[in-house]
Amino acid sequence: MASGAAGAGAAVKEILEAIPHIKKTGAKHLWFDFDEEVDVLYVSLERPQRATDTDILENGIFLRLRGKKVVGITITSISKKFKGVIEKTGNAKATIIGLVRETYTKNPMTSTDELIQLVKSQFPASCINPAHVAWYRSKMRKEGILQ
Repeated sequence: MASGAAGAGAAVKEILEAIPHIKKTGAKHLWFDFDEEVDVLYVSLERPQRATDTDILENGIFLRLRGKKVVGITITSISKKFKGVIEKTGNAKATIIGLVRETYTKNPMTSTDELIQLVKSQFPASCINPAHVAWYRSKMRKEGILQ
């Protein structure tokens, strides 16, 4: 578990280092969409993007533009680009909702405190709280995963 936390910590560090650059775009919100089938991450700085042009950068990265303004970023082969982080965490698809689903599927009686502790052990930067857990449970009930 320690190596997973170290890998997640490295990923969080990279994200934090990117924040000053993201702030320069002037975006107030960011949306991330991952298409697992084609291994592409789409980052939208505006919704809808209404892009009028695309700049092709190196290594399969595309800037979506409206005029001269960047409104989106497309990153192809995303799991290959973050292979080192994925290898350290041992899971290319590690997400909080995935962990919550897996935990409740194995043991629907897991307490809120137990779940929060588990999530924070695998996602140290998470700010999960009881309200988040209640939302996850509600979502899983609607999906028929929990009763």
